Amino acid sequence: MTIKETLARIKKGDKDLRGANLRDADLRRADLREADLRDADLWRADLRGANLRGANLRDANLRDADLWRADLRGADLEFTTITLSCYTFERLKITRAQAKMFMKELWGKLDIQK
Repeated sequence: MTIKETLARIKKGDKDLRGANLRDADLRRADLREADLRDADLWRADLRGANLRGANLRDANLRDADLWRADLRGADLEFTTITLSCYTFERLKITRAQAKMFMKELWGKLDIQK
């Protein structure tokens, strides 16, 4: 399925987006609440202001995605690939548990030496 076809499905309110190719997609302010985005490729997707509350993003690729002001509260982010940068988290809405998960992931990849 093409990105254009997937975007048309989103506009119609389709929430089953498993494995969707959304690379470089413009999803600004998209309503993706409770969407099933397992294994979706959202590499470099523009998700600024998107509502992803309760979405299933398990195993999704969010590498280099713009998450400014995105709402990920209650989203399943287990095994999700996200580029960790200060910009990624600016005004991002996440739960405390999700913040802990991100920090655990970040600390696990740091090589801290004396």
